Amino acid sequence: MTPTVPELLMGNFLCLMEPPPPESSGDFLQSRIGVTGMIALLCAQEAERGIAARVWENGAIRALLADASDAYGERFATAATGGDSDLSLAALDAANAALRRVLIDLHIAAETARDGALDTAIRALYVKMATCRRFRRRRRDYRLTRKVVQPGAPPTLPAMTTCEPFCVTRPARLTIT
Repeated sequence: MTPTVPELLMGNFLCLMEPPPPESSGDFLQSRIGVTGMIALLCAQEAERGIAARVWENGAIRALLADASDAYGERFATAATGGDSDLSLAALDAANAALRRVLIDLHIAAETARDGALDTAIRALYVKMATCRRFRRRRRDYRLTRKVVQPGAPPTLPAMTTCEPFCVTRPARLTIT
């Protein structure tokens, strides 16, 4: 089970509402608050990037299924049709889970057929999805107080690089002004 942001925040609320027993208020309370804070940080990150991550993943999976449908059958073409019209996390999660099940079936078919190119493409997609969903430690956003200038670019046009459309942007080089 993967808990949703509302479920996690409700758990945080209940955790903070229930007072600890007097004999365990020292280290136990400190650990409890630390875990509650970490869960809140993860919820904030999910709220910030969750929808964009799922929309990108669903589109990437659909594109891979559509490309493979000629060689592996109509089932994959059918799964590749459609789009994400409902942008709620619950609807995107349901679509993502269904697409991932079909992607797993395609991966099994590719391995059975010894299709190395498709196998490599699917594994590369898994890596991209995992990389862009992993937890990132927050760093101070220097873009608010400093100009971001890429070497050779005009100072008025900051150049940013991203690994995917929804991943954290990182400055090419910082110039203190």
